[in-house]
Amino acid sequence: RRTVFVGNVPVSMKKAELRAIFKVFGYVESIRLRSVGFKDPSVPRMVALSQKQFHDRRHSMNAYVVFVEEKAAEAALEANGHKVTAKVAKSSNKSSEEGGGMEEEEEDFFLRVDKASGTKKSVDNSKSIFVGNLPYDAQENDVRRHFQGCGDIINVRLIRDRRLNIGKGFGYVSFRTKSAATTARLLHETEFRGRKLRVFASTDKPKKPANAASPASMTSKKGRAADKNRKGFERRTKKRPRASSETIGPDRRPRFSGEYSSKKDIEARLKRKKKKQKHQQRKKIFLKNKSGQSSNKPRRRSNGGG
Repeated sequence: RRTVFVGNVPVSMKKAELRAIFKVFGYVESIRLRSVGFKDPSVPRMVALSQKQFHDRRHSMNAYVVFVEEKAAEAALEANGHKVTAKVAKSSNKSSEEGGGMEEEEEDFFLRVDKASGTKKSVDNSKSIFVGNLPYDAQENDVRRHFQGCGDIINVRLIRDRRLNIGKGFGYVSFRTKSAATTARLLHETEFRGRKLRVFASTDKPKKPANAASPASMTSKKGRAADKNRKGFERRTKKRPRASSETIGPDRRPRFSGEYSSKKDIEARLKRKKKKQKHQQRKKIFLKNKSGQSSNKPRRRSNGGG
């Protein structure tokens, strides 16, 4: 409750600069930097962070700011959308002979401040949109510029891989009003860096019907196997009707497994059982007689020499 999440933080920003932004709300206990994109994933993160071995296409990171008092963390939520200007390394269009390479340009970053943990839902789906088919190296600022003409944007959230810290190709944009979100949906299938965006209303994930086959089951072997396992699980866990005279009828009786057998099946099962019992009795008598004969048989006397 004393911690706030800060997203879209420039990778060039230091902890002291971030502390200066949030100290106006209360005393800051600690700051943790997370979700940093590094050039070489094999290098330990602490070493890469100290040496600033950042990825050229990853310009932002996340941070957690811990306050001493809980009310300071509540007040820090007002910093959502705070603009920060930082230098970003971008590749120039010049060739290497003309002195091209990486150039530093100033760019505006809008911080996304939210509660690190809480019971209340902080996102209003009616004022948000889902954006898919994004490039994996897309930045929050690029997506903000694409939708800024629709209305006042509260924040942009791109979903990233936890280990590599690169984008997964989709994200969410939250607006100040519902009308802005409705206008943003009109940008469906518009071009963004050579890709056609998929823009839909942001809603909770709908529950899948129990008898609906998954799309993957029609296209891949793995999906078909998963669909088969799901159907088997539903068959095993299916609730069977209770045994009663109305459900099973006069000539049907329930079994322990929940299945019902007819009177003919019961008679056949009893006949097999009696036949097995008779066979066991005959076998028992035969073994008893055999042991009795061997005990009554006289022993041979050995004729010793002498």
